[in-house]
Amino acid sequence: MPSVKTAITLPNDVFEGIDALARKLGATRSGLIAEACRKLLLTASTQELMDGWNAEADAMADAAASEERASLRASFRRRVQLLDQLGHTWKE
Repeated sequence: MPSVKTAITLPNDVFEGIDALARKLGATRSGLIAEACRKLLLTASTQELMDGWNAEADAMADAAASEERASLRASFRRRVQLLDQLGHTWKE
């Protein structure tokens, strides 16, 4: 895979942690940082996808709730009309 050489500035403690972990894993600092970035990018992409799905699910739930409320209102209107037809008198 083609690579790009770059320079970054890191806090000392982060650099030392990367250096120690790379030695422990037998990896290069560049390889370790590249892998960490790949995982972060994948996590971010997955989170964006999940956020999109959740937004769609919320919209569908809102629409269903709205339709359900409309259906209930229509049902209540029909009941009132039926009671009116049966001669029910309404008291306040």
